Amino acid sequence: INLDRIFDNPVVIVSDSSFNGGQPVAVRIRNVDGDSFEMRLQEPSYLNDRHQAETLSWMVIEAGNYQLADGTRLSAGTASTDQLSSQGFETVDFTSPFAATPTVLTQAQSSNDPDWVVNRTDAITGTSFRLAMQEEELLNSGVHQPETIGWLAVEQGNADDGDTLIEAGRTASTFSHNAAMVTFSQAFAATPAIFAKLDSFNDPDTANLRLDAFSSNGFSALVQEEKSLDFEEIHGGESVSFLALQDRFGTLLALQL
Repeated sequence: INLDRIFDNPVVIVSDSSFNGGQPVAVRIRNVDGDSFEMRLQEPSYLNDRHQAETLSWMVIEAGNYQLADGTRLSAGTASTDQLSSQGFETVDFTSPFAATPTVLTQAQSSNDPDWVVNRTDAITGTSFRLAMQEEELLNSGVHQPETIGWLAVEQGNADDGDTLIEAGRTASTFSHNAAMVTFSQAFAATPAIFAKLDSFNDPDTANLRLDAFSSNGFSALVQEEKSLDFEEIHGGESVSFLALQDRFGTLLALQL
């Protein structure tokens, strides 16, 4: 992916993928440079790693703290971790705290370890959140090489940078292996760029989010487990962080704090 500007300290955020292919899949990133990065889909190792094309939303933000024209706060940064969820979570502190709990999206920026991996977040507050990686369940009690994890935190609610309508939010813990809808609180003129990730750890089984039914009013999502250890895919209710940007291509304007 070639970028149209040069970043000094880029943070790449990619949504969990659409649901065209039914097999579990994660997004892997590598070679993040100031003007480009590489991205691929990866299936767990018990599958053949051949997957149908999926729709992904991505954005790149310079690490730091920002404020949009309407006063909405957002922050971005990176953390390095080798922590799998079986070993516990690490705490990431915001350098500039939020007045209330923000939306938090994460994405591994590196592929130092070839094993399939997803990110899990939990315990989001205005000052911090907890972060861990998960390998497929059969391997999740082992070790994973350190990866750089990018994160983006945005104040919840409707926002505007003076040009682009934005909506950021967190759902209740109602998303499971059964699909459910996220309905936007504002009307977008067309289907926006949509980012969504699990942001709770109510069920410890390895899982990530899959998205479907994109529209100007919202989207559908379900929690998908993989089947490396067993064929059971029932997952308890989790909450979801999401971000919608009116323009599917373009640049957000913000004041760096």
